[in-house]
Amino acid sequence: MDVSIPCVCPGDEVRHPEGDTVTLKDKLGFEEATACKQAIQLVEDDGSEVNDLTARRLAAVVTQYMFSGIASWTLQNGAAIPVTAGNIRKYLMSDFIASDLVSSEAETLYNPQVLIPLVNRAATSSRPTPTDESTSVTTGSTQLSRKRSSRSSTTTTRTGDTGMTYSPRDGDSNTSQS
Repeated sequence: MDVSIPCVCPGDEVRHPEGDTVTLKDKLGFEEATACKQAIQLVEDDGSEVNDLTARRLAAVVTQYMFSGIASWTLQNGAAIPVTAGNIRKYLMSDFIASDLVSSEAETLYNPQVLIPLVNRAATSSRPTPTDESTSVTTGSTQLSRKRSSRSSTTTTRTGDTGMTYSPRDGDSNTSQS
């Protein structure tokens, strides 16, 4: 894909009003796509706001798109300027308008291959919960950790001819006729 940019060639004598052309590869190879994925992970979390960290990570991947995706360009300084990481930084990335044009097209081309699969993978693999087991209350004999209460002892008291009263420790009473 060809991207037209304002001329960023060095020196006034080689500037051309029609601008320059940067050609992006249609698709990244495995190593190039992997380098773009790794660029995201290499941005250190310095404790800044989440939005700032996300912005810096996205900027890192877009920068890597340019390093990995530029196949050729028409930049010259009397002779053709070779496409290298240093020259991309020196000539293209020093001009915001030109680099924004190229990076926007690179995002359109490479996000489906690099960034979207990462986002989809992150969305489907949520972080584990703090506990592996249910924290709901269980009932019945499956709750082994519950301490069994001790047996109540009962006392018997004669209350005349009406019957015996059984008094468990907890204060309930039962009356039975004799």
